[in-house]
Amino acid sequence: MKSGFTLDDLAELAGPKSYEHGLKYFDAVRHLTASDKEIRAEVQGTERYRVSLRLKRNGIEGRCDCPWGEDENFCKHCVAVGVVYLYEHEHGGDVHEPVDLRSHLASLERSALVELLLEAAEDDSALRERLERRAAFADTAKGRTIDGQLSAVDNALVLNGHYQLDYNEHEHYAAAVSDFAAHVRALVVEGRPGDAVALARHAIDRVREYWERAEVEYRVGEAAGELASAHLDACTAAEIDPIATAEWIAAHQLDDNTMPELDIEDYATVLGDEGLAHYGSILRTRKGHIESWTHRYLLIRYAECVGDDEFILEAHAQTASEDGNAWPLVDQLDRMGRRAEAVERAREALASGRQDQRLIDFLSEHYESAEDRAALIALHKDRFEQDPGLHSYEALARLEEPELLGWAVESVQDLLKGPRPRWGLADDLADMLLRQDRVAEAWQAAREHRALPETRVKVAKRHRFEAPEATGELFMAQAEALIDRMNKQSYEAAAELIALAAECLDRSTGPGAGALYVANLREAHYRKRNLMTALDARVLT
Repeated sequence: MKSGFTLDDLAELAGPKSYEHGLKYFDAVRHLTASDKEIRAEVQGTERYRVSLRLKRNGIEGRCDCPWGEDENFCKHCVAVGVVYLYEHEHGGDVHEPVDLRSHLASLERSALVELLLEAAEDDSALRERLERRAAFADTAKGRTIDGQLSAVDNALVLNGHYQLDYNEHEHYAAAVSDFAAHVRALVVEGRPGDAVALARHAIDRVREYWERAEVEYRVGEAAGELASAHLDACTAAEIDPIATAEWIAAHQLDDNTMPELDIEDYATVLGDEGLAHYGSILRTRKGHIESWTHRYLLIRYAECVGDDEFILEAHAQTASEDGNAWPLVDQLDRMGRRAEAVERAREALASGRQDQRLIDFLSEHYESAEDRAALIALHKDRFEQDPGLHSYEALARLEEPELLGWAVESVQDLLKGPRPRWGLADDLADMLLRQDRVAEAWQAAREHRALPETRVKVAKRHRFEAPEATGELFMAQAEALIDRMNKQSYEAAAELIALAAECLDRSTGPGAGALYVANLREAHYRKRNLMTALDARVLT
């Protein structure tokens, strides 16, 4: 069997630092097995880590349960396993095939499987808890009350006040939430939607109370979303009390912790007019009324659900007066057919110094439809002065007024001469000049104001015929920087720059200089297989 990868592949995937560290773990690899599709092993590091290398058509994919590997990085432990496998493969070492566990377990008697599972559960608390949850649900499925399931929820989802979860325990918590979502759906299928609602509410209450301590990488949030969806399905299937359900939803949403998020619009059908009205009265009569952001948001969502435009307008007006965000108010006024008021509010907001692209787009559309050319030009000139960048430049360009584009470039040049020009402004200037075909000026600006390498390369591609020596030096320097990244994408990008550098060398130094440069570069990097492939694809031999 071919190995399917090389040391270069490992270096590219891991990067120089992890690759060097991985070589030091050569003697720490244990229990190496390999099949046609996967290589598995354990590596003894700070702890014992499990590694899997999956063989793909275009290389390998590594997985490891160390912290770095859990973030989907090709870690030093993956490197170590790959290096050991290549060594054994090259030297005829004995690499065993993995044991076929499925066939072995299928051959065991039922009692033996039970004993094996119980034995495993003794040493694995997460497995034991999962089996206990399933056992409690099995009792419920036999027609018993859901008391066992409610206790299982508390056992799995209530956290001690001082206990901190480790990474694996966060995963187990999320898995428990998903299990309860599945149990809720199963109760609905069994014709017990009322019990399903009760179980879902109890589990959601516990998640809301503890999710901030249990969350990691939004996995608990995803599982809680499954639970909320199961609760809604259960409510749809059951004959719920709309008043009690409205009170429970409002209490959940108004709590400081709101995971999982519940949207009143999703529950509109199951609550009906009576439940929706009661929900609205809870929000309207709550002390503090519209003072908190959460409360105001819930009131707006409720008003949108029942179609109360005037209340939505009132809430958005208060938001605009408090934090300056006028767009929701402008949008609502326009939706209600009050365009003149919307335009006035948008103008006031922009005049106050708040730059909101939504307001600019709204006024731009309004001035265009009203054929108010002067107001349209003034709007976009003011926008450019407030935020001189490519986006506002493009808006000026669409006006098809050449003198505006010249004015924009001069404005940016003046800003770059100031004491503290905005980061990225030099790149914007170079782009603006390129769009006006002022290539030589763009090249000078990019170098003088230290534009980003990507910008300088973009300008150099258009300026290389006029300045082959200077642009060629840039292409060579950037190609080396890309090669140092040691990945397939950077090699392909480097190959493009190498081709351009060779072309420039032929122009500045003489025919054959480019070929010599490529030959020397290939000799220096001949071990980098993917780089050689990228060069071959461009016929750089």
